[in-house]
Amino acid sequence: MIGLDNVSLYYPEGPSVILGGISWYIGSGGRWVLFGPNGSGKTKLLEIITGYIYPSGGSVRRFGIDGGGDIREIRRRIGYISTPLKERFPRHERLIDVVVSGSFATVGLYDEPGADRYEEARRLLESADLGGKRAQSFGTLSDGEKQKALMLRAVMAGPDLLILDEPCMDLDLSAREDFLSSLE
Repeated sequence: MIGLDNVSLYYPEGPSVILGGISWYIGSGGRWVLFGPNGSGKTKLLEIITGYIYPSGGSVRRFGIDGGGDIREIRRRIGYISTPLKERFPRHERLIDVVVSGSFATVGLYDEPGADRYEEARRLLESADLGGKRAQSFGTLSDGEKQKALMLRAVMAGPDLLILDEPCMDLDLSAREDFLSSLE
């Protein structure tokens, strides 16, 4: 599903090497946990896998497709939750639109969603006890509600791969248990 060959990430400012020489292969049906200290590049590696940033060196294959190609089509096959992604949504964006955007793997809606996409988003929001807030601005939600919304967004397109970067962050104990039990 994912193949990284000698991937590196450099920034001209700050530490010169963020990631260096990473090779990692993820097959279908696998479950992985990525451990490391704060600041070690875990989130950056996941952003490379999802195509939200590009490596400085090496190659990335997603679903057998080299790093080129239509990244939006590839992203539709990947459900992704992360705090940096949460920061990319405009404060005024409606909650339901944030969830629906998962169908298109975009931050914001650039395609016209069909009624079926909104109905699926309503169903998901109801299942997470957020149905009454679907028209509310994303920026006015609590951090835990935003995290729930990102989880719903991640499953909107029925992805082939889920990448969860600290998915239980900002969730209370009950919401964590609900999430973990529903993950399967």
